[in-house]
Amino acid sequence: RAALPTSGGGRSCVEAGNMLFIGAISAFALGLANVCLERYAQKHPSSRLGRDMNDGCNRRLYHYVVPILSMGIGLALWLAALCCWQLDGQEQDWWFGPQRQFAATWAVGLGAGHYAQEIVANQWCGSVLFLHHVAAVAHAFCLQASSSWSGLLVSWSGVYEAGSLLLCLGYIGAVSRPVGHWAATLSSVMGMCLGLHGLVVHGFCEFNAAAWFSVIALVGLGIGRIQDGVDNLRRIQGQV
Repeated sequence: RAALPTSGGGRSCVEAGNMLFIGAISAFALGLANVCLERYAQKHPSSRLGRDMNDGCNRRLYHYVVPILSMGIGLALWLAALCCWQLDGQEQDWWFGPQRQFAATWAVGLGAGHYAQEIVANQWCGSVLFLHHVAAVAHAFCLQASSSWSGLLVSWSGVYEAGSLLLCLGYIGAVSRPVGHWAATLSSVMGMCLGLHGLVVHGFCEFNAAAWFSVIALVGLGIGRIQDGVDNLRRIQGQV
């Protein structure tokens, strides 16, 4: 199926403006929440929020609250985009076409705001995770500007986020850590399979620079996540 052209620059500008607005509001609100949680944990170091998660990065429980909340909301928006895209009045192929879907715009705006404030307000674990956050912000803007594979790229990202959510839940003890690492690893494989599906069924038709960046970023991230997941599962197995 060939990608259909965008339906007017005016709507594209409105959508880009909406995403910037959502991203800015999300970054402010989530960053403020991170600061408040950190101050509370510092004042009450023996509280549950101040508990060390033993994740190798010296992060406390409060470091995980905002990411888990943000990913949960983002996944709900992604599911809404999958289930209700026809309600947005679009006749074109959203899966392989350009971005024209309100729930997806909210999802990528939230993602951009979340990772932007994480760079400033929260603690990351080394330069690799820092670069991940920077690339994630750029990827969110590229998702909005992509000329093709819109629904597929958002879903590819959503599958990754589902695995990351379970990984975070594993670190805080809501699920076992092996389950979290398995989820991150398998979700990465599933996401890569979505990319392979797009290549086989549709190819790289009508790709602009934003679409290429998103595909390259998702492939690179998927490989890194699989390697990290396998290494962590082997380490856990060796401790048993």
